[in-house]
Amino acid sequence: MTELQLANDDLHNVLSAIGEAIVIVGLDLRIRRYTHVAEEMLNLVTGDIGRSVSQLNAFVMGERVEELASRVIEYLRPIEKQVLCADRRQYRIRVLPYKTLDHAIKGAVIILVDLDAHAALTAARGAQQGES
Repeated sequence: MTELQLANDDLHNVLSAIGEAIVIVGLDLRIRRYTHVAEEMLNLVTGDIGRSVSQLNAFVMGERVEELASRVIEYLRPIEKQVLCADRRQYRIRVLPYKTLDHAIKGAVIILVDLDAHAALTAARGAQQGES
């Protein structure tokens, strides 16, 4: 029991510290877990656990997230695309198979990386280095 609690605590801390929006879905394409960034960006609430990942389609315009996740689960190949989202920002969406430690497929991991924020951060770092 102690090891299970430690693993849960570790997972909670890792997901809290990650600065990307991550949503984990099961084989049924229902939301199982998400990061704090995903909660804020995608307006997720605790009640969304167990709901279809298709509710993310409103944010990820022009893509059917459930179809991306379904393809990744079926073919076991990650999908990566650049998308314009509802907040008018560019994101990279990455969908990866969710694998257990014994390599069983149990769903998909969906990651949204804000490319506009990344570009601004890179430009700011370049400007700081130019001042040095």
